[in-house]
Amino acid sequence: MIRQLAHVCIHTNDLDAMVAFYSGGLDLPVQFRLRNDHGETVGVYLGCGRTTFLEIFDHDLVIAMFGGDKADLDAAPTRLQHFCFEVTDLSAVKAHLDAQQIPFLDVGSGLDNSLQIWVGDPDGNAVELMEYTPTSKQLVGEAEHSGSR
Repeated sequence: MIRQLAHVCIHTNDLDAMVAFYSGGLDLPVQFRLRNDHGETVGVYLGCGRTTFLEIFDHDLVIAMFGGDKADLDAAPTRLQHFCFEVTDLSAVKAHLDAQQIPFLDVGSGLDNSLQIWVGDPDGNAVELMEYTPTSKQLVGEAEHSGSR
């Protein structure tokens, strides 16, 4: 079922500075960018080896897109939003969660073209369970997009 850690997601008030630090400073390659309907970069995936990523989102843009708490990030105890496990068979994972009576949110396909469901651990940490598809940007990059920054 679980293959590996897929990504760690953090939010920021300064996406450009964070991308510069991780890509320029730590030499993590930018794999692809996620954009909203206005073409604004909402998030950036940086490669951490094979199919493991650091996912950084512009806090205000992602809240505007999906909703949620717009509280100032500086007041938050952490900027960690969730962590994600790559799974090999999301249908089997759903059946397992149902059998264990673990509630989950079935999102379907995300902006990255991957299949995903969400659970909460006992402490309330968000855990994403993701299955890559043949068109997942984690596997194909952003070849289908033009105008990347």
